Amino acid sequence: MNKLQHVIASPRGARSHSRQLADYFINEIEKVVPGLDCEEVELFSIELPEFSSAGASAKFKASRDMPLTSEEQEQWEGAKSICRQFKSADAWVFSIPMWNFGVPYKLKHYLDLITQPGWLFDVSESGYTGMLSGKKALAVYSCGGFYETPTTASLDSLRPYMRIWANLVGIELHEVCVHSTNLDVDHDKIDNEVKASLDDLQQVFFI
Repeated sequence: MNKLQHVIASPRGARSHSRQLADYFINEIEKVVPGLDCEEVELFSIELPEFSSAGASAKFKASRDMPLTSEEQEQWEGAKSICRQFKSADAWVFSIPMWNFGVPYKLKHYLDLITQPGWLFDVSESGYTGMLSGKKALAVYSCGGFYETPTTASLDSLRPYMRIWANLVGIELHEVCVHSTNLDVDHDKIDNEVKASLDDLQQVFFI
């Protein structure tokens, strides 16, 4: 492995719970993987390309080798550039806070841009085939509540979304979650449990 990409979906910088634990994992990995190139993609610090009606039209035309207008070309190439950067990595770490029980809007925008047929997955009569088979990603989630009980689990649309996306594009997804960040609980204990899980993941993430 030569390149690890950290996709940061929180605007809170060093205060982000998910980012703190993702950084912990990356720092530990860098100790045992000489020369690892780690690229950070801070979604709230970059300007993601628009993908409006022109982008939707470009998507339709590109699949049929039809000429694009200048606006269509601009939006299509903008999305393609973001996808090229994503695909340049050998593995990924996502740090993702739960927003309104789901993914932050910047991450949804980012994944919608790059997840195009022919880029990250293929479509045939037999269904969908991911184009990133054999590659791995780690998702480090944070949430203010605890969504592991029978009454709260159904509220969590963050993890199901990421699992569906990873399955579509063929990525082997590993997950940890620092939970209850807004509750009166033993936060150090939870952090240490997540770090222990991350330590275990180091043994399998780069196999």
